[in-house]
Amino acid sequence: MGAIRFLFSPHGRIGRLGMWLYGLISVFVPLAEGVVFPEADNATVLGRAASFVVYWPAASAPLFAFAATALDLVMLWVGLSITVKRLHDRGKGAGWLVLMWLAPYVAEYLALYRLGMITGSTSAPPALPAWLLIVTMVLGMIALWAFIELYVRRGEPGTNRFGPSPSAARQPETPVDARANASQSVGD
Repeated sequence: MGAIRFLFSPHGRIGRLGMWLYGLISVFVPLAEGVVFPEADNATVLGRAASFVVYWPAASAPLFAFAATALDLVMLWVGLSITVKRLHDRGKGAGWLVLMWLAPYVAEYLALYRLGMITGSTSAPPALPAWLLIVTMVLGMIALWAFIELYVRRGEPGTNRFGPSPSAARQPETPVDARANASQSVGD
């Protein structure tokens, strides 16, 4: 699988190694972005996309806002396509992406709200009702399950409805397989 297809195509399957590679990419790109664009707001991709709309037309906007937003949107697509391919390797469709991506972000938002980091208040954070605390804990457990599912568990062996196993594509032919393939091609 080429680098472009690995990063941008949601079709096919990737193994755990590919997912860990994406994990490294998703850590280092924002760090590099912070060095290159120190003035950019590093809050969220959606926040940057909103600033992209606010700063339109381009003449009135700082260049870093557009460059950082474009990079964030590219990384968002890369994350979606790599995660979908990893779900395919686990035998799951792209619909699981909603649960696996939405639950951690909602849990993070609720936790940050609880800590007072979103409200900007320096006073004690508002108390959460017990049911909201339970929802936050359940969403956190879903996030842990998603991490284990995507980064730790092996993919389905062999071919599934999304294509051949990525580990089978890397394995060289054994001499017995090579002889069998040669005899089939001679007989055809």
